[in-house]
Amino acid sequence: MENDFSRIKKTEYTQKFIESDYYKNDIFESKVYENFLTDAELDVFDEAARSDYVFYVHDTSMGPVSNRLFGEDPESHTTANYYIFENFYSKPEWSKLVDIIQPKLESTFGEGIYASHIHVLESCFPYGLHNDAEQPNMNIAPKPAWTLIIPFDDYPSKTYVFNERCGYKDPWSWIHNENIQPNETYCVSDETYEKDFVPITDKELMKYLTVESTFTWKRGSCFAADRYRYHCSDNYYNHGIQKKRAIIMWTSVKE
Repeated sequence: MENDFSRIKKTEYTQKFIESDYYKNDIFESKVYENFLTDAELDVFDEAARSDYVFYVHDTSMGPVSNRLFGEDPESHTTANYYIFENFYSKPEWSKLVDIIQPKLESTFGEGIYASHIHVLESCFPYGLHNDAEQPNMNIAPKPAWTLIIPFDDYPSKTYVFNERCGYKDPWSWIHNENIQPNETYCVSDETYEKDFVPITDKELMKYLTVESTFTWKRGSCFAADRYRYHCSDNYYNHGIQKKRAIIMWTSVKE
């Protein structure tokens, strides 16, 4: 349907794109584009994220992990703050953002791609292994494509992306439901695990995964990875960072 920016019903989307083998049909190649957004364009998004028009979400999902590892009170924990540009293509307040990002999406990734979900992320606790496929897309472009990360600053921090893909957001669900067998060795060295993952990411998961690529957060650069691929942040606390910010897009394409 032309210009149908309404969202697919959750049950319909889940049945077709998450609970089936749909993800096996296509793989979206990981890419990095330097200077995807200029300083001025980043400033426009930054200003918009601070406006009264965003839909704000306070994420505490990693609270139990923080409590177990660091003794942090779950009541005071913040995993992340999300500043969501809800109704991105139809809300007048976002028209300037659309004018910036949509031509870049189409010229870089091809016609028929849309930012089905777009927000500014303020990450306050390193997020664990997951994928980004489960969020229902818009009817105009129902098929999950790339997750895009565009940092607001340079950070000595990486996003790790793994080759393994599935509809299940939690990798342990993929392992148990698909009867995945472990590899004989871990996919990262002991040194890398100590530097980039301890103590947040379960080392045993590293026997079920293989590293596809890594992205070091650089201001204005765009990292694109298949939304079905498992990925995670490094433990940026180990690198002296307390929080980091980026524009996040979960894109989709026409079938």
